[in-house]
Amino acid sequence: MNWGETLQNLILTIVPVIVAFLINKYLKTEEEKAKFMARLKAGVQFADEAIYFVEDAFPDLSGVDKAKKAMEYFKLVMANAGFPVTEAEAEAKVRAAFQVSELKHIE
Repeated sequence: MNWGETLQNLILTIVPVIVAFLINKYLKTEEEKAKFMARLKAGVQFADEAIYFVEDAFPDLSGVDKAKKAMEYFKLVMANAGFPVTEAEAEAKVRAAFQVSELKHIE
C-alpha cells in the first residue's frame, strides 16, 4: 500500500467538499445580508409613504388615529412586499418616520 497515493486521493476527495461547504456558507451569508438590506430599505421607504399617505387621505383624524392608520398601512405594504412585520416594528418605524418628516413642523 502506497501511503503517499492514499493521502493524495484523500486530499483530492476532502478538499472539494470543504471548498463547496465554504462557498455555500459564504453565498448564504451574502444572500441573507442582501435580504436584510432590502427589508431595511423597504421599511424606511414604506414608513415615509405611510405617514404622508395618512396625512393626505385622512386630514381630519387626530394624531393617535393617524398613527394607527399609518401603522396599518405600513404593515400591509410590508407584507405585500414579502416582509411581514410585528405591531411593535410597525409602530417603531412609523414613529421614527414621523420624527424625521416635515409633518411634525406643520401647524
